[in-house]
Amino acid sequence: MKRYIWAMMAIALTVAGCKGQDKKEESNTTPAMVTTTISGCFADNGTQTINLQLVADDFTAVERVASTQLTADGKFGFEIAIEEGTSPRFYLITANADNPDTEDIVEQESLITLVVAPGDNISLHATDDIINDYTVTGSEESQLIKEFETAYLGAYNTFVEQVDGERNKEAIATATAAMRKQLEFVITHADRLASIYALNTRLFEQHIPMLASKGINHIHYKTVRDAIAKSYPTSPYIATLERSIELATMIANAPEVSYPNITLSDINRNIHSLTDNKGKVTLLCFWSAQDQLSTLFIGEFKEIYKRYHDAGLEAYFVSADSSRVFWIESVRMQKHPWVSVFGGDNPSVFSMYNVDVVPLAFIIDREGNMKSATLIPDELDKMIKELL
Repeated sequence: MKRYIWAMMAIALTVAGCKGQDKKEESNTTPAMVTTTISGCFADNGTQTINLQLVADDFTAVERVASTQLTADGKFGFEIAIEEGTSPRFYLITANADNPDTEDIVEQESLITLVVAPGDNISLHATDDIINDYTVTGSEESQLIKEFETAYLGAYNTFVEQVDGERNKEAIATATAAMRKQLEFVITHADRLASIYALNTRLFEQHIPMLASKGINHIHYKTVRDAIAKSYPTSPYIATLERSIELATMIANAPEVSYPNITLSDINRNIHSLTDNKGKVTLLCFWSAQDQLSTLFIGEFKEIYKRYHDAGLEAYFVSADSSRVFWIESVRMQKHPWVSVFGGDNPSVFSMYNVDVVPLAFIIDREGNMKSATLIPDELDKMIKELL
């Protein structure tokens, strides 16, 4: 689970950056180093080897700092030297990694996320389930991360059970409540580095991309950026947050259009942009192959599309499915004659259009003006005919 959270952060932040230390001007002066300790006991859980990993400043990789074997009674200890006066960094405690030297963050079996400052004396204790049942002292930031995880991951486990049991309404309610609590945590602790961890945790959105409109957006990144700049003015994460803000607000608008552009790939990995249809009447539809109403609408819209395509009607269908394989099979079976793209791995697309239910459709006229479109076939037919 924890490995997945950090993998999502790596996906969200694709701009490369330095792995560990603040950039400093070259100097002949040897920097003063401060001893920092991380120790504790992981008993009765089967773990034998644990590793201490430093997370890159842009969250795209990790760097091994140390590795140790647990004693017979589960005790361990790390002692590292950190340059005095440097800003706290994110570290991971990982267990039994096949290749502890790897720098690929998605291969790490992460157990505990820590925020470590020079001179900290951090103590960890856990029995049986380390991920869900550990305690941490000696680091206020790390304690905040634990506080956030307890609430968020608890809700996520409930959400998964509800999804597996096909109790979709309950699952949506659970996710929405958890994401609201996530926003409260970020705002309440905006000046803490733990808020950055909370910002980049997007488990619910990965399952149901259209939930993205209910969660974190660029405003929250700006709030945290401004607060961190005051509490940790030398933190490398300020620059990382700047890049996150840029990515979150970078809506690729084509010239002379008034709607957010979308650029995604079809079943053959060919790239299509919504603005490719500039100058034509276009139906933009968000749908899901797992939704019966979406399937019904597609069957009805095929007749409308066939009727008006030669007159200038185009369509751009965005999938909200979490499984690309399932979506591909559905598109092939339904034989979409229009552009059909996969949005399941790009939650920001649904946030841009405030999509919280599917199917949801918009109609764009030849001048680039957009408005909501009805899903009732006869009324949609009339709307399109008038625009053509």
